[in-house]
Amino acid sequence: MRKIIILLSLCFLVNGLSAQSWEFLNTYNSDLPTNELSNVFIDNDGIKWIATSQNGFVKYNGQSFVMYDTTNTDVETDMISLVITDEKSNVWVGTYYNGLYKYDGNDWIHFSSGNSDLPGDMITSLLVQNGGPDNAGGAIWVGTYNGGLAKYDGASWEVFNYIGGQLPDQGVLSLAIEEEAGSSKFVLWVGTANGLVKYNGSEWINFPVNAETNKWINAIAFEDNGISFGSGKMYVGTESGEFCEYNGSDWTIYNLASAWNPNNSITDIEIDSRGWKWIATDEEGIAYFNGSSLISFYEDNSEIPGNKVVSIALEEKDNSVFVWMCVFSLKDYLYKGMAIMSNSLTTSVKSQIEIAGNMQLQQNYPNPFKESTTISYNLDAGDYVSLKIYDIYGKEVETLFEGFRNAGKHEFIFDCNQSELSPGIYIYKLSSDKFNNSRIFHFLGDIQ
Repeated sequence: MRKIIILLSLCFLVNGLSAQSWEFLNTYNSDLPTNELSNVFIDNDGIKWIATSQNGFVKYNGQSFVMYDTTNTDVETDMISLVITDEKSNVWVGTYYNGLYKYDGNDWIHFSSGNSDLPGDMITSLLVQNGGPDNAGGAIWVGTYNGGLAKYDGASWEVFNYIGGQLPDQGVLSLAIEEEAGSSKFVLWVGTANGLVKYNGSEWINFPVNAETNKWINAIAFEDNGISFGSGKMYVGTESGEFCEYNGSDWTIYNLASAWNPNNSITDIEIDSRGWKWIATDEEGIAYFNGSSLISFYEDNSEIPGNKVVSIALEEKDNSVFVWMCVFSLKDYLYKGMAIMSNSLTTSVKSQIEIAGNMQLQQNYPNPFKESTTISYNLDAGDYVSLKIYDIYGKEVETLFEGFRNAGKHEFIFDCNQSELSPGIYIYKLSSDKFNNSRIFHFLGDIQ
C-alpha cells in the first residue's frame, strides 16, 4: 500500500476572514446552564442537543432552551458525555459514569453495567445503524472508555473488546459507519487509543493507517458515501495531530502538529456539502481544508473564544454552513460555552483569502513541475516578508527572498535548475511579523 506523508503548516491569518461571522451562546447571554459543554449534536430537524459535564443536557431549537437534568428526568447524573437521536426520534444519552439512557418522549430506560450487558458505564461514543434499534435490522453502537464496544438491537446486547480479540484496546474513542443503500451490508469503523478497526459484520480487522496499526484515533468521517460502497474518501484524526486521508488504496497524511506545538491533537472532523473538511483541534482552534488550502481560526486571528475545541457539528441553511463548537480557553483555563461560526457556501477559498487583507499567497503554477514554477503573492501594504521552502519534515531548505516588498502583486520564478532540491513534495511559506501563509508544491525533476 503506497503511502504519502505531508507536513502541512496551518495558514495563519491574523484577521478573521470576513466571509465568516460569529455568534456565541453562554451563561451570560442565554439560558445555557453552564459553559462547561462536552458535546454538540444536530438532528435532522435542526435541533441542537448540547451535553454538559455537570448540568445535564439541553435541547435548543434556535429560540428556546429545554433543560434536562436529575430534577426533571429519570437520569441519575448530570454528568453527560454526549446526546444523539435516532430515526424514531428517540434520544440516547451517554453519561460519564452512569451508563446509557434512552428517552422516547414519555419514558426513560436506563442501561448500565449493573442492569444489562453494557460493558462499561463511561460512554465515549454513540452511533445509530439503520435508523436505530426500533427499526428492523437497526441498532445503536455504544463505545465505552474501558469496556470496549457494544451493539444493542432493541432486544439484546453484543459486546466486542480487547479480551474477546475484536479490538486492540478496551477504550473506544470514535465510531463511524458506511451503509450500502438498499441492503443490510455495512462497514463499521472503530477508533481506539491503539489503532483503527474495520468490521464488516463478520470479520474484525486492525486496519493500518499509513502502515501503522497503533495510532490513537479520535475522529472518523466520510466523504461521498465513503470507500466501501462509494467512490469517496475516509478521513481520520489522531491524537498526534495527523489529519489522514484514505482513498481506498493510498493514505495521505497532513500533520497539523508542528515542532512548536506537538500536542495539537485532532478532536473532531465534520464534512460539509462542498466537501470541505472542518477539523477541531486540541490547542489551535478550528480549521477547514478544501483539498488544497487549509485555513485556521484561533484566538489570535479570529473571534473564537478558546483554542481547545472539544466537539463540533455542522448545520447548513440560508446558503451558509454554521459550525457549532464547544470551546475551552487555554489562556483563561475556562470553558467558554458555544461558538457558532457561519461560512458562506458560495464564497470560494480564494475570495476569502483576498478579503482577509494584507497577504495572499497563491498556488504556484505549474504544479507539479519539472524545471521552474511561478509563485505569486499580493500585499495590501508594504511589509518585510520572507519566502522560504521547507521539506515534508518542516526543515527549512531554501530561502527564495527576504526583505521589503511594496504593496501590490509580486511574482517569483523558482528555477530548480539553480537549486539543489531533490524531486519531491515541499512546502513554500510566505511570512511577515504578523502573517504566515503556506502552500504545497510538487517538484518532479527528471521523473517520468
